[in-house]
Amino acid sequence: MKRFWVTLLTLLVLAPAVISPEEAITTRLALSQKTNAYGDVIISWNPDALEEFEEVSMTIGYTYEDKGKKYFYSNDFVDPDLGEALFRNMSLEEDFRFRLELKTETGIHVKRGFNVNLPTPQRQRSIDQSVSLQLEYIDKTWQSRDQDDYIYIEENNCANFASQTLAARGMAQSAVWKQENRQPTSAWVSATALNAYLSSTTGVKRLLDGQREQVKLGDLVFFDWDRSGDSDHVGVVNHIQRQADGTIKIFYAGHTSHKHYRSVDWAIQVLRPNARVEYLSIPSGN
Repeated sequence: MKRFWVTLLTLLVLAPAVISPEEAITTRLALSQKTNAYGDVIISWNPDALEEFEEVSMTIGYTYEDKGKKYFYSNDFVDPDLGEALFRNMSLEEDFRFRLELKTETGIHVKRGFNVNLPTPQRQRSIDQSVSLQLEYIDKTWQSRDQDDYIYIEENNCANFASQTLAARGMAQSAVWKQENRQPTSAWVSATALNAYLSSTTGVKRLLDGQREQVKLGDLVFFDWDRSGDSDHVGVVNHIQRQADGTIKIFYAGHTSHKHYRSVDWAIQVLRPNARVEYLSIPSGN
């Protein structure tokens, strides 16, 4: 009898654990990820893991935040046979929560969540000392909501923050553009009014998105989300990448969604597709 129980116990210990079809496919998929300095994310899997199925649908997407709310962006046209899905122009120095969802004609339904961490860029240095001061201010305060000298405007702090960086840069305040004793003027806190004020300032140059080769660190980028003619958002250019093929990628820091290196391309392709973009190039020494 003792030998019987020993044999039974041995069989139970050695018996393979029951694995669900979903777990088996997830293991065989061998999901992996790669990122690069341009903000691109490549999700890869083993397509051979799906060869036994005649019909497979797959979606891959990620969660992002805007103004304190979370949204989900998905690529609904993933070809399972390719073994790869590309997501371009992601914000640098940021973590994203991705999700893969897979369904087969046999009723298998796989959901897999995983994190993707985008790298911190090797930002180029500015030879303009005033711009260096502006970028240092951004690095210290891009996450901050509490500044001794300035108010914070919930849900609409982008122009206020951009103005602060210009002040840190050494730009002289005026009767139209200032914040004294935590009392700002309209041009200080409104993206539209700030755009108008700077556009009338000597030496400031307006650039369209097709003129990226002229954009410099410390310049401001303005977004007209709905192409209504006013400025709905403003950020500060703090990273520029010139690729071998001539493509120029521009990243910016900003509030109200507190981001350190958000991609202009991502903003107009995912956040607000077809938004209008322009830049105000600030002259050196200001």
